[in-house]
Amino acid sequence: MPVMPGPVRLYLKPERIQEQLQRVPDWKLSADGRGIVRTRELRDVLEARAFVDQVCRLSALQRQPVKVRLAGPKVDVTLEGHPIRGCVGGLTVPVFNLAEMIG
Repeated sequence: MPVMPGPVRLYLKPERIQEQLQRVPDWKLSADGRGIVRTRELRDVLEARAFVDQVCRLSALQRQPVKVRLAGPKVDVTLEGHPIRGCVGGLTVPVFNLAEMIG
C-alpha cells in the first residue's frame, strides 16, 4: 500500500517572517511562534468594540482566521494562518497582509 505524504506546510521561513514583521512594526511574534499578536488600548469600550468589529470584517473579507480578546478598552488581536486543502496553517504572506490592513 503506498504511503501518503504528510500535509504540505505553507508557512514562511524564519528570515521571511522577520522581513514581514518589519512591515507591521506594532505586531509581535506570539509566544508559540505560530501567529502574530497586537494589543491596542483604546479610549473607551465603545471605541474598542468598533475596532473589534472592523477587525472581524477585515478578517472575513480576507478569509483569514482571527482571535480577538476584548477587556474593557483593551483589545488583543492574534492572527495565525489556517489549514487549507490538507495543508498545515502557519505564518503566511496573507496573515501579514491582514495585519497591515488592521494597522
